[in-house]
Amino acid sequence: MSSDHVLSGEIPDNLAIAIIGQTTGDLAAGRIAANLRKTQPNIRILRLTKQYSRCGPEFDFCCFVEDGPGAFLSCVAEMVAPETSDEVDIYSDSDGVLAFCS
Repeated sequence: MSSDHVLSGEIPDNLAIAIIGQTTGDLAAGRIAANLRKTQPNIRILRLTKQYSRCGPEFDFCCFVEDGPGAFLSCVAEMVAPETSDEVDIYSDSDGVLAFCS
């Protein structure tokens, strides 16, 4: 789903995790996380960042893009708890927002 949908409140009610990409600005990423938590208090949020960027407390996980796909997949594996690993749908868009729904 696009970051515009999340910022406007158009959020599915079955999200398990969300991944906010490094191309999403820090201010927008913080707003996206806040909007997701309003409707999904138990959602786990991963923020992809560039090496010298820092994640704020609104994110559960942080992964540096420069660490490569192995580090990213490790973060995702840590986020996806056994209770949500049955069948998972994946939504993504060109704005760098990726969401997994159980």
